[in-house]
Amino acid sequence: MAVLNIVVCTTLIVVTSLGTVQSNSIPTEIAENQWVVDAQNSIKDSLSKIESYGVENEKIKTITNEAFDTFTKFVENDLSKIIKKADDIKSERIWVLKTQLKNWSSALERLNEVSDVTEKTPDKAIGKFYMTIDYIAKEVVGFDQNYNYDSNESNEIVEELKLLLKKSVTKLVEYANSVEDQVSGISKIE
Repeated sequence: MAVLNIVVCTTLIVVTSLGTVQSNSIPTEIAENQWVVDAQNSIKDSLSKIESYGVENEKIKTITNEAFDTFTKFVENDLSKIIKKADDIKSERIWVLKTQLKNWSSALERLNEVSDVTEKTPDKAIGKFYMTIDYIAKEVVGFDQNYNYDSNESNEIVEELKLLLKKSVTKLVEYANSVEDQVSGISKIE
């Protein structure tokens, strides 16, 4: 009987420890990236309301495309400055990161240039915001996790990129909110 009590107590301690470790590690990971989840929710909330305002689709497309174009220019401007700094660093790790940055920049530009002239609905224009925040959440957040940088200059570039990432997400949310505000304003006038 004493052996059974010891086994039961040991099992309870192990299970409790595992539960504590798991419950302590999951919220930390979620909390670290909660800002991206909040941004996704904010963008989806703002943009999901747009078509319900009854504003002409062409106006929605124009407003949305202009906002996304402004966002793209903002990101590309700051990203090009960081890429230029990376050019001066002779490191294979930074070269790999620079290639990734150029790919991100190209992907953003291609998305911005997607034509929706023949579209009857603003879905493609609105989709640019959705695709961007989803891509950031899945592919960009945590980009630095697998890199081990070998110099202060490299670390500085990574820190600048992290800052740009947060600024970019903030801007994307601002522009999505602005699109909703503009469309809502037009609906009140018409």
